[in-house]
Amino acid sequence: MAYNDPTTWVDGSVGGTPMTAAALNLRDNNVRDHQTRLAALEARTLLTRAAAAPVTVTYASSVTLDATLGSTFRITATGNITLADITGGVDGQVVTLEILASGGDRVVTITGGGAVTVASGTWWSGSFRYNAAASAWLII
Repeated sequence: MAYNDPTTWVDGSVGGTPMTAAALNLRDNNVRDHQTRLAALEARTLLTRAAAAPVTVTYASSVTLDATLGSTFRITATGNITLADITGGVDGQVVTLEILASGGDRVVTITGGGAVTVASGTWWSGSFRYNAAASAWLII
């Protein structure tokens, strides 16, 4: 939306200040539009901040992730690891699992989704989207 040229306001009746209903409605609409855009930007910033702060999960040979805690989970795997389940999802939600293989090659097994070998010292990342109709997390 382009900014409308500002009105030059002059005090008092001598100044001929154009306080028409059209001028006031225009100002109100512009303020409303800016507030809506600002709220959208703030919401995006909050989502970005939340996504940028991964949840660190303590290594275990089998893990279940709680999607209500965050959207990115990081694990340093000192042994092979199985993603047993992801709980707490809402339709369309995406969860990312990042695993660092430490001390040797590690096998990451996704229950119902196969396995991958991660070379020592490297990261593996997998993303999952919750499909409420299927009541399942799908690998994306």
